[in-house]
Amino acid sequence: MPYFEKVARFCFFIATGRSGHSIIGHLLSAHPDVLISDELAALSFIEEGFSASQIYALIRF
Repeated sequence: MPYFEKVARFCFFIATGRSGHSIIGHLLSAHPDVLISDELAALSFIEEGFSASQIYALIRF
C-alpha cells in the first residue's frame, strides 16, 4: 500500500496489565503522525507471515 511507504518505525509495547502502557499508547497516538493499536497481538500476525504493510493496515483499520 502506498500509504505505508514512509513508515520509519514500528513500536511494540510488551507489558503486564495495569502497567501504564495503555496511557503511553494513547498519548503517542494523539500525534498526527503516529498510529498506535490497542491489543492487536501483532506477534501472531508476524508469526503467520503477514507483511509489514498488512500489519500496518490492521492497525489503521
